[in-house]
Amino acid sequence: MPRQTAILFCAFAFIALASSAAATRNDNSCDISVTPAATLLLPFFEVDLNSNARTTLFSIINASPQPQIAQVTLWTDWAYPAYSFDLFLTGYDVQSVNLRDVFAGAIPSTPASAAPGDRSQSTNLNQLPSMGSDCSQRPAVIPATNLDDLRTLFTTGRTNSCGTTRIGGPHVNAIGYATIDVVATCSPMTAADPSWFSSKLLFDNVLTGDYERIDSDTIAGNYAGGSPLVHIRAIPEGGPAGSIVGTNLPFTFYDRLTGGIIGGPPRTVDRRQPLPSTFALHYVEGGTKDFQTRALWWREAVTGSGATCRAYADNSWIPYLDVIRFDEHENSYTYGPPPFTPPPGEPGWQVSSRILTGASVFPSNVGTADVAGWIYFNAGNRGSYAYSTARKGFAGGPTFIGPRNAQSWITVEMSSEGRFSVMYDAAALANGCSVVQQKEAQIGPGANTTP
Repeated sequence: MPRQTAILFCAFAFIALASSAAATRNDNSCDISVTPAATLLLPFFEVDLNSNARTTLFSIINASPQPQIAQVTLWTDWAYPAYSFDLFLTGYDVQSVNLRDVFAGAIPSTPASAAPGDRSQSTNLNQLPSMGSDCSQRPAVIPATNLDDLRTLFTTGRTNSCGTTRIGGPHVNAIGYATIDVVATCSPMTAADPSWFSSKLLFDNVLTGDYERIDSDTIAGNYAGGSPLVHIRAIPEGGPAGSIVGTNLPFTFYDRLTGGIIGGPPRTVDRRQPLPSTFALHYVEGGTKDFQTRALWWREAVTGSGATCRAYADNSWIPYLDVIRFDEHENSYTYGPPPFTPPPGEPGWQVSSRILTGASVFPSNVGTADVAGWIYFNAGNRGSYAYSTARKGFAGGPTFIGPRNAQSWITVEMSSEGRFSVMYDAAALANGCSVVQQKEAQIGPGANTTP
C-alpha cells in the first residue's frame, strides 16, 4: 500500500472510529422522544366510578428480550402516591390496563415467570434474587376496605391515614396521574420512600407505551382519543438497583424526591431525563363545528420527600411564570405581571388536570372574532422549597445551584360536535436542560434567558 494511501486510510479509520464513539452518546440528551425508556408518565387519567361513561386505559410494551417488572404508581392530582402495583412482563411482552378495573378492585394478573418465546429470554440479571418470591405474593384484588378508601381518596381527596386533611382535589370522577417505572422486584414501596431509589429502581430503557381516554356516554358525546405515554429515559442506562453512576443531567425527573436525604445517594440517583417547562399548544374554540380544546396538563409538584399530609395542599395551587394567548392575527392576550398565583382551589392549577383552553386559567381573547390560535405556556415558577437549594452531582459531575425550570407536560385534546376527538402532545419549546426562561421574555430566537 502506498504511503499516501495508508495515511488516508488511517485518517478515515480515525474519523469513523470517532464518529462511532460519538454515536454511542446520542442518547445523552434531555430531548424527550417516543423511544424505549425507563419511566413512562401518564400525565392525566379520569375514571367515572358510577357508570361506564368515562375511563382511561394504557398499555406497556417490553421492548427487550429479558423479562422486566413495571411498577405502576397512581398519584392524586395533588401528587400524593396513593397506590402501586407491579406488572411482570416477559420478553417482548405487552400488558394493557383499564383503570376502571383497578378502581373496581381487580389488579391486572401477570405471572411472575413464564416460558420464554422464540425470541425472548427467561432471566434478567438486574432483577433481585428474591424477585420470584416477591412477585408471587402480589395481591390479585384490592381488599374491600382498602378499595373504598382508594375510591374516596381519588374523588374527595381524603384518606383514612390523613383524616380530614385533603391530599387531593374533590371531583365527581377519579382523577390523577400515573408513573410506570422499570424496577428490580415486586413490593408496595414507591418513589415517596427514599430507599426506593437505592433498592428497587432500575435504569434500563426498555419500556414504551400509550394511553387512551374513552367516553362512552352517548349523551355527552361518545368519543375517544389516544396519545403516547411520556417516555423518560435513564441517562446513562443500565446497572443493578442501587448502582451509583454519574450523569450529565443537571437535575432529574424525580429530583424533588431525591434531594435533601442526609447521607443518602446523590440527588441525580434516578438518572431520569427532566421534562420541559415551556410549550405551545394549538386551540380551536367554537366555530361551525363546535370545536372544544382541552389541555391535559401535568406539572411538577413542589413537595419533597417525607411531606406531611398537610403539605400536599401546596400542590393544589402551583404558580407559573407566563401564559400568552395569540389569535390568528398575531394579537396577544395575557394577565397582569407574573408570576401568576391562583387562589386556592381554582381548577387547573394543581399537578394534574384537564382544562378547557377557554377557561379562566388561560387569558381570554376578548375583542377578536378568531376562534383559533395558540397559547404559550411557561411553567417555570423558578423553584420551590423542594428543589431550590444547592445540588451537586456525582464526583466530577455537574453542579447546579439556584432556581431551575419547573417540569411540565401538556397533551392537547381536541373535539368536534361532541363526537369526534384527537389527542397529541403540545410542542415543547425547549427541553428540561434548557436555561431558565425569564418572565416576560421574548419568545423564540433571541429570547432573554438567564442561567
